[in-house]
Amino acid sequence: MNLPEYIKAMPRSQAIQFRKQLVVALGISASYARHLCNGRNSLPSKYAITVEQLTNGAIPRQISAPNHYPNEEYKEPYARVCQNITADMDK
Repeated sequence: MNLPEYIKAMPRSQAIQFRKQLVVALGISASYARHLCNGRNSLPSKYAITVEQLTNGAIPRQISAPNHYPNEEYKEPYARVCQNITADMDK
């Protein structure tokens, strides 16, 4: 799911509130937030993590910024790091 699809799935009042949250969280203008939500402008990669947090993971960073957050490339190393962290915590 991308940002325009996410916004279109919301009731109008919630979509307006979400756009206001985008303006505050990203430090952008209201008109630019509207352009991002309408799909007129694509979401810059620097906002991918913040949007992922605002949407509670509904728009993952791998979808909004696939060039900077590839889906498969880091999967195995991430799993190993998580394994090592939990192993270290057990000691």
